[in-house]
Amino acid sequence: NGFFEKNRFNTLSYLIDQDSLRNKKLIKPFYQKTNFSLIRISSFAKIYKSIPDLRGNIIFYGKSNNFHYFIESTIVNEFYDQFILGSNYARSNISGRINNAFLKLYNSQISFQIGRAPIFWGLSSSSSIITSSYSITYDHIILQINLANFSFELLTGQLGSEKTVDGLHINRYIAGHRLCWNVSNGLSIGIGEQIIYTGLNRGIDLTYINPFVPYFFTALEGDDDRYEPYDNDNSILFAFSEYKLKSNTSIYTEMIIDDYQVDQTNIENSLGYKIGFKTKIKKL
Repeated sequence: NGFFEKNRFNTLSYLIDQDSLRNKKLIKPFYQKTNFSLIRISSFAKIYKSIPDLRGNIIFYGKSNNFHYFIESTIVNEFYDQFILGSNYARSNISGRINNAFLKLYNSQISFQIGRAPIFWGLSSSSSIITSSYSITYDHIILQINLANFSFELLTGQLGSEKTVDGLHINRYIAGHRLCWNVSNGLSIGIGEQIIYTGLNRGIDLTYINPFVPYFFTALEGDDDRYEPYDNDNSILFAFSEYKLKSNTSIYTEMIIDDYQVDQTNIENSLGYKIGFKTKIKKL
């Protein structure tokens, strides 16, 4: 589904069982296929710091010419629930969550995805400094438009809420823009921005859904009024590039500026950068 989309779903299928794939001898999969869908059941076990890591997955997947859906539920023992599922609920030492559940509609020029899934906006599926696939999945809507050698994406989503020590409910949201340019068959570059905004019973901000207005203009125009001490808007700028040395080998760079400030707030920006090399190794 376009230059920037072709590996995304394959990557998601790979990541759903990251640890299991690293310990293939421990996988006990069961497959059942129909004309439209696939069901997969797998289990996984390992020991980490003398504490067993026990997991089970059930995956439902279906695809047609213009849409596909993907649902994955996971259960783990209580010790790992927060790290793997982002949940602190457990019963009888067992915690579970539907950590992937989305529907995607697409054609050659536009795609629309709604649901819960990882977001891949960097160039390394497992260790990007822009978005990491190890982060807890969250519910979101993402729109992608492909025009010639360009791809534009608009993201809006809701992160897990939190409570203050006084029991006040703090909502957390995320929004983002990303523009990619396939310069040639071997070179691609991109820029983007994200914003994480939170607040006391705060709702989705339509200002951050506008696809054409950069987020830092919001601060310049005075539209980011905050109700201290609970409301906060954290802006993030990023850029990346990738050059293919061969069909399966490339070098890439990522750069990120966290909490970008357009006014004098005396808050320091944090700069991160990464230079990477990736290749596919043939299976023995």
